[in-house]
Amino acid sequence: MVYGIDTTSFNRLKEIVEKRHLELYLSPRAYEGILLEYVNTFECLLRLVRAIILACDENPKKDRYVSVFLPVYDQLQERILELLRAELSKWIKEGSVCIVEFVIHVIRDSQVTLELTDLDICLSQGEGRVDPDEHLDKATTVTEGVTKRISNHTNLQLVKASLRTLNDLMSTIKRAL
Repeated sequence: MVYGIDTTSFNRLKEIVEKRHLELYLSPRAYEGILLEYVNTFECLLRLVRAIILACDENPKKDRYVSVFLPVYDQLQERILELLRAELSKWIKEGSVCIVEFVIHVIRDSQVTLELTDLDICLSQGEGRVDPDEHLDKATTVTEGVTKRISNHTNLQLVKASLRTLNDLMSTIKRAL
């Protein structure tokens, strides 16, 4: 548990990707489990960022008012996950080749699983000893990379716009620190 968030999904996704031979010739149905685990992992990452934001805002030495942004963050998080799940469900229902491309390029080739597990190790080793501001910087950098990869492989403009807004909001929050 890092910042009170169970991050086992980071390692679970890495294990799934390492155990499966992810070749392009496989049918889209072969990737459904990986796709769904990825969305759960992305949700976990967004919850982790929120928890770190709260930890940053609790520092009694600074008046930051970062928590003012949390309702917007929460709405964006819900909207992004809702839209992403809807698009991925459509792909699964249709047996779309988009599933294969997403898993290969966004999950396997991007090495996102290594980023997430390294982030988890970094945060868990430094929690309580390192200023949460530094952890927020690392977590938002990973999140920005993940959102850009998702945005590059989605067809829905609403998902793309929401992901851009989330990245902008995280930048605003970091500047408020």
